[in-house]
Amino acid sequence: MSHFIEGLVARLEAMSTIAGTNIYPLVMPQDVQAAMKAELDGGGDLSNASAAIVYQQIPGSPAEVSQSGSSNLVEARYQLACWSASYGRAKTLGNEVISGVHGYSGSAGSWEIHAGFHVLNIDLAEPDTGLSREIVDVRLWHRLVLTP
Repeated sequence: MSHFIEGLVARLEAMSTIAGTNIYPLVMPQDVQAAMKAELDGGGDLSNASAAIVYQQIPGSPAEVSQSGSSNLVEARYQLACWSASYGRAKTLGNEVISGVHGYSGSAGSWEIHAGFHVLNIDLAEPDTGLSREIVDVRLWHRLVLTP
């Protein structure tokens, strides 16, 4: 069974952000985090520091229903954490995500995004690692697919 999250990941990869294919569910892999930490600890130029996106779904709304029945459109909300050893690179990645999602309608892998909206973004520092991240919240309207 295919899930819409696969379409979201396909959309993020198609946007060709500075994260490339470094897109992960829920938690950044330890080796990716360690590589970013090594860049930070190296004390060198971080203008080309690696970046990654970590995504999670936030509870959204059920399918829209009107007097004529269900539209089968679902509003899904996602948090996209844009990570880098460099604050500037995390901000750049966050801006790339916002630009590629806000106002977007079109294909997302085998799925269709009917409308994409930027909700908010928050800058955060990770005190344990020193890494920077920008969390971008987005809302995406897509067709609900029910399988037997």
